[in-house]
Amino acid sequence: MAWTKRLRQNRRRWAPGHSRSSVAAVALLLLLLWLPQARPVAAQEYLSVYSPRGTFSVPLQEYGGRDYVAILDLLAPLGEVTARQDGHKWKLRFNNVEIEFQEGKIPVKLANRRLELASIFHFQDGRGLVPLSSLVALLSPLLQPPVELHETARRLFLGGAAVHFSAEVVRSPSDSVVLTFTAPVNPSIATEPGRLSMTFVREPLLHPSPSTMNFEDQYISSLSYREAEGVAELTLNSNVPLLARFSSDRKTITVGPVVQIVAQAKPQPAAPLATPASPNPPSSTPVPIPTPNVGAAASGQLAFPPPIPLAAPAPPPVVVVDASHGGTEPGAALSDTLAEKDVVLSIAQRLHNELEARGLHTMLLRNSDTALSLDQRAILANTSRARFYISLHAGSLGSGVRLYTALLPPITPASGMFLPWDSAQASYLSSSQTLSGDIATELGKLNVSSRQMQAPLPPLNHIAAAAVAVEVVPPGADVTQLNSAAYQEQIAGAIAAGVARAQNGATP
Repeated sequence: MAWTKRLRQNRRRWAPGHSRSSVAAVALLLLLLWLPQARPVAAQEYLSVYSPRGTFSVPLQEYGGRDYVAILDLLAPLGEVTARQDGHKWKLRFNNVEIEFQEGKIPVKLANRRLELASIFHFQDGRGLVPLSSLVALLSPLLQPPVELHETARRLFLGGAAVHFSAEVVRSPSDSVVLTFTAPVNPSIATEPGRLSMTFVREPLLHPSPSTMNFEDQYISSLSYREAEGVAELTLNSNVPLLARFSSDRKTITVGPVVQIVAQAKPQPAAPLATPASPNPPSSTPVPIPTPNVGAAASGQLAFPPPIPLAAPAPPPVVVVDASHGGTEPGAALSDTLAEKDVVLSIAQRLHNELEARGLHTMLLRNSDTALSLDQRAILANTSRARFYISLHAGSLGSGVRLYTALLPPITPASGMFLPWDSAQASYLSSSQTLSGDIATELGKLNVSSRQMQAPLPPLNHIAAAAVAVEVVPPGADVTQLNSAAYQEQIAGAIAAGVARAQNGATP
């Protein structure tokens, strides 16, 4: 056959001692040498940029063992920028300042200045690439100072956008470490035996050395700060489980032992009342008997100093709103981009506003992407002495809203000051079911379908208040409707109206 003859002729062309496999290897080597040297890194890495305009990231490329960044991608979110190629020159204009680069060259013209890059400039696929280590020199004349690059951690801070913090050990009312930040923060929080970690992805958290602070505390021994791969992390080390609590403005995080919170939750014996100084005391507030004025007694009169008014304690919240999951526990993956923890946090914040607008003082157990254990949620809810507890969940199956109350038989309340932990909800089942019915009634007014069920859904069994778990499901087949602001407002408004209805019919 002609094909066989041609194959034999090709065989005779190979030089003695050479195999086709060795020639193939040489060809592959030549191909690799011919390919451009600039290429994306195997696992794509990014530079995190923190500016007064916001936080964003740009991809990095490796060239000759150095990290490079596309200067146009970096400047575009920061101002007006245009670029054009002029032969071997690449000219970029940013906010009316012109910068001129040359392919394969180190010198750069910036307005009337001459700068030198740390390594040569590259122009590839219409994109100008500059070495990462040269960004401070390039950006300082263009942007409001300071410009600070943490090259190893791949973090760039522009225009004083950094957030700083301080840490202080507080002894009262319990041993804790209070972290105070210069701006609101929203870290992801994870706990494990002996440590609590906060990971800051979007926040430009920055802290000077020393990176580790030691505390003279019986529970929390130290705090360490580190940054790497575009994030910052704070870690508190302890010999007991820890709990983090946010202030309402998210500028303060208080970290303390869970055991201390349990101790605070126990009822304290009432202090004995002092005997009034006269049959008609000037104030109904009990005060200690003061020491009489001896000089005045000699004249036949006893002089008593005026009573010192006592500060009124802060009123307890009426409602505790608990957005389930959080932190490293995302909950159900409702879609490729939608996690349960994010949906319920958004609904919880809307519900908080709706309840406050109705005059119902409300406490959010988490107002950020924070991880709380089930026991921690129950402890915080019970410690608050609230009348109602609402746990929020989200699902993708079915439609409408499902309302759950605890699955426990009613029992006689325990004698004494304490309730059994695993059945603390038992004596509140009736009021919980009433609350569930009131929420269902309000949902029905909005034509939102609902089902009332009993289920062993933690931490309902541990809650010493009227407690309902609310699982929100999209109104139709599209799960992204859970992220609709209008739908979330509708659900939050109905829940708030149901709680207000229960509050008006409840007895103290």
